Amino acid sequence: MLRTFHSAPLLAFIVGILVGTPTISAAGSSPSCVHARAEARYLGFAYDHWVHIRNACEKPVACTVTTNVNPDPIDVDVPAAEARSVLTFRANTSSQFTYDLSCSFKE
Repeated sequence: MLRTFHSAPLLAFIVGILVGTPTISAAGSSPSCVHARAEARYLGFAYDHWVHIRNACEKPVACTVTTNVNPDPIDVDVPAAEARSVLTFRANTSSQFTYDLSCSFKE
């Protein structure tokens, strides 16, 4: 009896390990119209850690980003209906990181 081997699940598993799945931490608070996601970009030898912030609010927001890899706060202003990307760490050996995002409306 011949067995067929399906490579798609294995390939998805390997890509998941290589790319990683950065996650958001529960800490921090932001208006519900502010959305963020993490990305670990592979450079061939290490990963750049990015946090992408999208402001769907009608007002600009001031945000602070920290990560478990870089606890130094990074401040970023995001105008209404715009997005900003923040490089939080360059050339890290880990594809996994968590971030805290805290945003508030600008006065």
